[in-house]
Amino acid sequence: MQVCGIEFREDGNLIHNSYMPWATAFSVAFAVRCCIALVFLLAVCQVHGETERVRVLYIGEPMKSPLPFFVALINDPFFDLTPVQAFTYNLPAEIARRSVRRYMPRTYDGLTGYHTVTLIYADARLFSPQWKTWFSQAVLDGIGFTFSGQDVNRYDFLWEWLESTVGDVLPVERPWIPEIEVMMGEQPGSITVVKPNHPLMASLPWNDMGRHGNFFDCTQIDAKQGSETLAELVTPFGQKNPFLVWWEVGGGRSLAIMTRFSSDHRNADDPFYEWPYLGDFACNFHLFMAGREIPEDVEILHTVRTTWMESYLVKNMLVGSIDFISKLGGNPAPLEAMLKEVEEKLAKSRVLYLEYEFEESLELAERMVGDLGRVSAETVKVKDQVFLTIYLIEWSVLMSTGMVTGVVVWSLMVRRRLYKEAGSTRMSMV
Repeated sequence: MQVCGIEFREDGNLIHNSYMPWATAFSVAFAVRCCIALVFLLAVCQVHGETERVRVLYIGEPMKSPLPFFVALINDPFFDLTPVQAFTYNLPAEIARRSVRRYMPRTYDGLTGYHTVTLIYADARLFSPQWKTWFSQAVLDGIGFTFSGQDVNRYDFLWEWLESTVGDVLPVERPWIPEIEVMMGEQPGSITVVKPNHPLMASLPWNDMGRHGNFFDCTQIDAKQGSETLAELVTPFGQKNPFLVWWEVGGGRSLAIMTRFSSDHRNADDPFYEWPYLGDFACNFHLFMAGREIPEDVEILHTVRTTWMESYLVKNMLVGSIDFISKLGGNPAPLEAMLKEVEEKLAKSRVLYLEYEFEESLELAERMVGDLGRVSAETVKVKDQVFLTIYLIEWSVLMSTGMVTGVVVWSLMVRRRLYKEAGSTRMSMV
């Protein structure tokens, strides 16, 4: 077979070039093989594209979000999180504006570089109409979008999201009533799952929530026609309010979580924030909004994430202890070497996690926890040695000081005869 004067065998190897020099023919053959290798590489990348981290633009009150919720996203290797403080409750508006100017993407292409955008109590007044148009257009172009927050009857700027172009892509809308009469604390509600077979709902043990499924108050809001309500908050009087609502719009999808995500005094009576699977809920719905597959191994995932979170806290404590030992004059090198091995196992566990090898990741995480225990024991041992050295030095200083002081006192008080005054001579004695 000849192509452009270059003769190939049936297996694709070059035989002869009728009008090109041998070196040029060799270059062409090499280029052909490079092209084949490039195509194969692209195919491999396409197959393993799921291992790419989910880029999340987290706008609102990340610093006040419940600790298990926000920390779970930070520690989960599935996610690359960019937090933007944009909530102005008990916070000067200028600080929020500065955060928005500094951390928000500057262009539309920068915004669409994220897989999903999450609004949690984000103040709509901080964003120009152009930004709101970008948000809605980005959803239509394929990104995921989550709107979360309650108290929409208290904060008018939350309604502004629903009444802007962003509201066009959200699955909820303002109720068709003159005023919302439900105030905080007047209508508590409990979670009732409506679509138990939905991938997001099936990924968590909603039926075993117990008291964690109760909320101090509900939000009156309507689900749009064409949307799908996954869960509701049902009041003691039987009134049903949407809790989780989503739909696909354009090339993307949007989700409304009509409850509070805040850890301050406003939700002190909501036990939902003590739910052990709250962090898993945060991770799973972000995976769902990014169009990723939600793993089915609920308990294994929960154990891995919890193990990482606990090891993260222990590791930070050990780092502080090792730094303290170093400042006291101890030798931190052996401890740092052991801690480096732990971090290497953590990195391998996270890689296996990204490859959906959850059992292997859990096994490595448990071994890492064992290593952390040994590092902790060794740290305590080194700390005791350092303190023993300090105690011995202090004891030696005190003893030597006491001995010197005793000698001086004995010399001045007991042996005073050595320093007697000379006797005086009187005239009467003559």
